[in-house]
Amino acid sequence: MKTGTAIKAGPEPDAIAISPNGATAYVADFSSGGMTPVNLKTRVPLKGIAVGGGPAGIAISATGSMAYVVDVNGDKLVAVDLATDRVAFQVAVGSKPDAIAITPDGKFAYVTNFGSNSVTPVNLSTRRAMKALTVGSEPNAVAITPNGVTALVANFGSGTVTAIAVADGHVSPPVRVGADPTGVAVLSNGTTAYVSSFRDDDVVP
Repeated sequence: MKTGTAIKAGPEPDAIAISPNGATAYVADFSSGGMTPVNLKTRVPLKGIAVGGGPAGIAISATGSMAYVVDVNGDKLVAVDLATDRVAFQVAVGSKPDAIAITPDGKFAYVTNFGSNSVTPVNLSTRRAMKALTVGSEPNAVAITPNGVTALVANFGSGTVTAIAVADGHVSPPVRVGADPTGVAVLSNGTTAYVSSFRDDDVVP
């Protein structure tokens, strides 16, 4: 594997998501308060889209019609209509949100609130936040299983992963993983999740 030529984005790019058709990358630029679309065929960055004070996590809907960006400084989820490049709506979440995942059916977003040790489910149809769910300390990553049944949350401060049942919001007891987990990903068949441990320099299945 080798790297290609770097593509210019905004200042301090914090997160990236690719459109379902693979045509565009969307980069959350933390310091600019914006999101930079990048045409992946031409490798040219397009005009930035203002989303809020501190864009961190980002996710694209399965239809490719919406981008959802968490604003860590504004404590909110910002939804951008990608047909118009305009903010469609905003939803207040918890303190210092920094990661987001969308359920496969596109109905709900799960936002980790690093500053309030919780996850806020957001109903994307009604555009309303649901009751925040207490998880481990300093949650900073989240993934949804491919069947849409479970949200898995990596808790940086407590070295654990918390499973949340999407159907009823039941929070299972946390499972110990490595020190300072910073990322979680699930195999396409849903059998195994992998968690990166920042301090241990390893990945825990």
